Amino acid sequence: MENHKNTTLPSEGTAAARPNAQAGDTGSAANKPGIEWLTKGEMAKHFKCSVRHINNLMKRRVLPYVKMGRFVRFDVAACDSSVKRIQVKSVLGQF
Repeated sequence: MENHKNTTLPSEGTAAARPNAQAGDTGSAANKPGIEWLTKGEMAKHFKCSVRHINNLMKRRVLPYVKMGRFVRFDVAACDSSVKRIQVKSVLGQF
């Protein structure tokens, strides 16, 4: 068995791994102020639906989400804007 030197590579989330990164940028969207991250259960309460329906929306790629290992998180503002894009417009007054 060969002996390998321990080499430390810059991790994906560090600024050193990303050539266009700004100084002090951690690369983590979760650290940015103003973003509210919710779980599946919290999103279901937000939209007043079941977790199963949230799973179906994820499967159909209607709701944008971030997967961190086995954890799934949703940006509330991004999900709200996604739902507004698929909103059915009223046709009243067009007849």
